[in-house]
Amino acid sequence: MRNSPFWLLIGGLMIVLDIYFFQILKLLTSNAAPRTRSTIHLTYWILSVLVIVLLFILPYLNLDNFRKGLRATVFSVLIAFFILKLFACVFFLIDDLRRGIQWLWGKFFFASADTGTPQESPGIKRSVFLSWLGIAVGGSLFTSLLYGFTNKYNYNIKRIPVRFPNLPEAFRGMRVVQISDIHSGSLVNKDGVKKGVDMIMALKPDLILFTGDLVNNLAEEIEPLIDVFDKLKAPMGVYSIFGNHDYGDYVQWESPAKKAENIETLKGHHAKM
Repeated sequence: MRNSPFWLLIGGLMIVLDIYFFQILKLLTSNAAPRTRSTIHLTYWILSVLVIVLLFILPYLNLDNFRKGLRATVFSVLIAFFILKLFACVFFLIDDLRRGIQWLWGKFFFASADTGTPQESPGIKRSVFLSWLGIAVGGSLFTSLLYGFTNKYNYNIKRIPVRFPNLPEAFRGMRVVQISDIHSGSLVNKDGVKKGVDMIMALKPDLILFTGDLVNNLAEEIEPLIDVFDKLKAPMGVYSIFGNHDYGDYVQWESPAKKAENIETLKGHHAKM
């Protein structure tokens, strides 16, 4: 990953977003007291620079040696900051495009007309309104992301009745539990995972299906939790398939053989569960 232009692309995009978002911040703080305005601007750039520096050193860190909780926190902060600024900038860009079109229209179609000085309508300016709207939308997504990261063990059971007119009688009343996108590399609370397993077993399923993404990238991620997931039992069996993350396509391997070895190891872990 460190030799990939991916990090440079993301880093460059974040720098552009930071500069553009700062224009929004200057607009929103234009009426604030000078000291307050300076404090807000300085705090913004300190946080932004820290995030960018962290982003650029990530490829040179062996995150596999970091605690899972720390890894999750790092990526959560990066994603949350990116989403917040991105949506705010989208709304601000809409207003910039609007003003740009108005300028071009006046330049080429009304160049000789004396239109006078544009009059500001009373109330909040459109630019300020769109800026606040963008921050509100980005902030909502930011909050949703934080909620998701901090409530990963707050499981919900969705009961979906499946009906077919030609369903064989033997399948009537059959209870199937589907588990998907576990991403065990992001799970640090073993008791929280046990709670989910207990919830599944309380349903008394006839069949249990793992439908992909047991890990983020590496087979070893599931190893601390095998003794939890192996408690899942069903009369008709427990079956699983691979998801895109299970194939290890998102990490850099020493060789194709190492990648194949990881896949075979993960298959073995599936069998134990």
